[in-house]
Amino acid sequence: IASLGVWNSGIFPGISTIDHIADDVHASHLNISSEHTEVGQTGMDVGIINAKGFGGNNATATLLAPHLVEKMLAKKHGAKVVSAHKAQNEQVKSQAQAYDDAACAGESKTIYLFDHNVCADDAVTMTDKSIKIASFKPEISLDIRSPYAGLSVED
Repeated sequence: IASLGVWNSGIFPGISTIDHIADDVHASHLNISSEHTEVGQTGMDVGIINAKGFGGNNATATLLAPHLVEKMLAKKHGAKVVSAHKAQNEQVKSQAQAYDDAACAGESKTIYLFDHNVCADDAVTMTDKSIKIASFKPEISLDIRSPYAGLSVED
């Protein structure tokens, strides 16, 4: 959420719970700061997020900045389609803002349905070619070529 917030607010959050970086942390080419840093909404192109657990790094994912994704989508589908999508998305943004305002005011009505629509392990079958989920049709093919292969954000 913090990574997504950088693109929303333009502020890269510092690690405010530390007073220094431990001596055994390899920080070459990193800017590890305890202070928040203003970078602007387009000042960061990529975010790398980690899920940490007891014993180390459990998963890492790379996030592309919205301004780069928009360029990629415009290159693939055309600026007119992207512009139309932005117009259609205004209602979604308005609803999200209303929800955020209510949550910040302590007025949100959270809905939590324990064990609702949860797939058991045996409901999911994975191969190198596809993922099949018993309650989901059609099967998800993994035998695809990325439509973004070979594109760069400068194109």
